[in-house]
Formats: sequence, C-alpha cells, structure tokens
Amino acid sequence: MNNKVINILLIALFAISLTFCASEEKKEEPAPTPPPAKQTDDSAEKDAKMKNMRAMEVDPSEEVNDKLKTYRYPNSPSKPGFDYKGAEVGKEDFGTWAKANVSLIKESLDKLPADYSLEITGHTDSTGPENPEGKKKGNIYYSEKRASAVKDALVKQGIPANRITVKGAGSSQPIPGIDGSDAKNRRVTFMVVKVEQKEDKQKAAPPKKEAPPAEKKSEQPAENEKKPDAPPASDKKTEESGEKKSDTPPASDKKTDTQPQTTSDKKDEAPANK
Repeated sequence: MNNKVINILLIALFAISLTFCASEEKKEEPAPTPPPAKQTDDSAEKDAKMKNMRAMEVDPSEEVNDKLKTYRYPNSPSKPGFDYKGAEVGKEDFGTWAKANVSLIKESLDKLPADYSLEITGHTDSTGPENPEGKKKGNIYYSEKRASAVKDALVKQGIPANRITVKGAGSSQPIPGIDGSDAKNRRVTFMVVKVEQKEDKQKAAPPKKEAPPAEKKSEQPAENEKKPDAPPASDKKTEESGEKKSDTPPASDKKTDTQPQTTSDKKDEAPANK
C-alpha cells in the first residue's frame, strides 16, 4: 500500500511540474521587444529633424551681431568721436582700431553666406538739423559721409567692397546714458545684415507692359480725309486766271478797234471833199 501511495504521489508531482513548465513557457512567449525599439528609432529621427529645423530657423548673423554691438569707431581716449562736421579717418588711429577689430569682421563674413554683408551706420550728435536747411547740409549728410569714409578704410584692410553697405542715421541713435550733444555720438557702428540679391529682384519684378500707340495713328487718316474738301492751290490759281482772262477782251480785238484808217480809205474820202 505504501508503495502504491508513493507512486501516486510521484505521478502527481510529475504532472504538476509539467503543467508549471508549460505555463512558464507560455508566459515567456508574449514578450518580444522589437516594436518598441522601432518606436525609439523613429522618435530619435524626429528629434534630429526638429533640431535641424530649429538650426535653420536661427539667423546665423545673431552670434556675430552680439559681438559687433560693442564695436564703434572712433573709440579711443585721444579721439572719442569724429570732429564736428568731419569724416576724416586717421591712419594711426584707425590702424590701431583695425588691429583689434578687423580680424573678427573678416572671419565673420567668411563664415556667413554670400548674401550677408557688413552694414556700416554713420551717426552724429544732436547739433543742427537732420535734413538740409538753407546752407546747412544736415546730420544725415554727415553721417553718410562718415560711414563711406570708414568703408573705404576697411576695403584697404582687405574686406571686399561688395560685402559692405553704408547708411546714415543722423542723430536718431545716440549712445545710451550720455547727452545727445556729446562728441562720442559722432561715430560709426557695425552690424551684419542679409541683403537681397539684385537678380532675385529682377526675376520677381513683372515685365512692364508697353502702352499701345493708338490715338495718333487714328487721327492721321481723319486729317487726310479733310484735305480733299479744300481745292488745291493750283486749281484756284487756274480758276482765278481763267476768270481774269475771260473779263479782258482778246488783244486782237483791241487792235482792230483802235487801228487807224488805211490810205485807201483816205483816197475815197478825198474826192468827196473836193
């Protein structure tokens, strides 16, 4: 009896172990991980695309302009600003300024696309009118003159002229924190800007339509039609001369009327007198 019981127990334990192993195999089967891995790859690609889009949206000139916003010329203790109504760029003074600042301008323009240029803005103090008044040329004129003078000096330093633009701001942008009439305001500042290409403007501009030359040509036939109404000058002359000729008798008739009597007539009359 004991052996039978032991055998039954062993059979029961074996059956339980088989069912347990089968359940563990079923539990392990539904655990594949490839789909989540694909999802992570897709999200990584999306993140990379978003980063690229953000990088493209950022203006590449922002970093350069952050550095250039502190740049101005003149900016030295000996020459804090341009002379009054002056635009002279001193060789020694500008040479010292160029050694410290021109290298950054060159490197920045080399890194930026070709449609980016260095914009030089001229400034004045608040003395005088902005625009011409009588003999006064105005602050805009002197600010543009200063910007052009600094452009010429930078071209001599090796910066291409076609990568530089100039403009004058007059006294509209004084240095913050100082009086508008301070000589330091007579300066130029620098900024990198994107310039529209001339070719793109020409392509975008619609072709001009020529006006049809209609009216003058239509008037000419009308004038030609009126001309036949008036008789030609030659006809008038002939008509007038004809009338005059008809009024005056022929020359032969006059001669016959006024012709003196012949000798034969005188002979006939003589015997009668006798």
